[in-house]
Amino acid sequence: MSILVTLLGLLVCTIISTILSKKWSNIPLAIYQIVLGVLLSILPFKFSFSFSPDIFVICVIAPLLFSEGQNVSRRELLELRRPILLLAFGLVLTTVFAGGIFIHFLIPEMPLSVSFALAAVISPTDLVAVKSITQGLDFPKNMMNILEGESLLNDAAGVVAFKVAVLATVTGFFSIKEASIQFLITAFGGIIVGSILGYIIIKIRLNLHKWNLEEIPMVIVIQIMTPLFVYFVSEELGVSGILAVVMAGIAHGIEKEHLQNTTTKLRIISDNTWYVLEYVLNGFVFTLLGFLLPGIYQGIITNNEDIALNLTFIAILIVVILFIIRFIWVYLWHSSFIKIKKNPLNNFFTGFLGFKN
Repeated sequence: MSILVTLLGLLVCTIISTILSKKWSNIPLAIYQIVLGVLLSILPFKFSFSFSPDIFVICVIAPLLFSEGQNVSRRELLELRRPILLLAFGLVLTTVFAGGIFIHFLIPEMPLSVSFALAAVISPTDLVAVKSITQGLDFPKNMMNILEGESLLNDAAGVVAFKVAVLATVTGFFSIKEASIQFLITAFGGIIVGSILGYIIIKIRLNLHKWNLEEIPMVIVIQIMTPLFVYFVSEELGVSGILAVVMAGIAHGIEKEHLQNTTTKLRIISDNTWYVLEYVLNGFVFTLLGFLLPGIYQGIITNNEDIALNLTFIAILIVVILFIIRFIWVYLWHSSFIKIKKNPLNNFFTGFLGFKN
């Protein structure tokens, strides 16, 4: 019963955060949700939540990524493939290497392979967070499309790097060849499996319509089950479930754009269902994050207050170094991100500081 009460509290926080965001829109919605989640956890009531990462990913993250895959612009993905791949794979792997070395420098007791594993966990950006934090902000042309494309694809690089680092920690052996093969299998395997499963599910829905066996509630349930099914099967096959879900979503998006043999009523109900589901799951992600933070910090303080302060300081330093690595990477590859070849930062160096080059 306490879990149900907690879920109800998280939903209430989501509703309140929406009201606050409408009133004071300068602050991102996600910030309101995190703060309200923290406040919920410190209220004098018996709120509890048994957090399972696997359940969280398959029931929350997978549907959100599937929905984003349906709505993402395929044309923009193809046109911006170079900067997206530079961020989704190049930046993630660079961050794992440079960030891992920095983490090992901060915590010498942590083995280098474990440092790489930690860097792999925190390197990929999350699409849900990106869209929530940047909502309402004014970006240069195509920048939001690049960030969305990066967030859809970068988990594959992070997951593979994490698995390789963990394997190196356990076995004490690292092979660039095996790591590269594992990366190709995980990434491209996820793309292939997701595309195939997405196509099969689409064909099933089309045949149900053709045979006059289609019912709107049944089709909506199939749509909601699709990301859960695709993620589970892909992970069981040893490929990237995240990429598989994204590809299945893209396949369904193509179908939605070109399919004429469907009722207007079905499309309206489907779009509204996913709109509400996105709203609930997005709110759940950030309110749950805020709800869990005080308990985690309290657990650390209970063991040793000095360690808690040191870990907080180290966490801040790691965030700063990740920001610096990202800034340098984008600066070096700046010409790939915008059509204007002149880097605007050069104006600062040449004008204010007087540098010629």
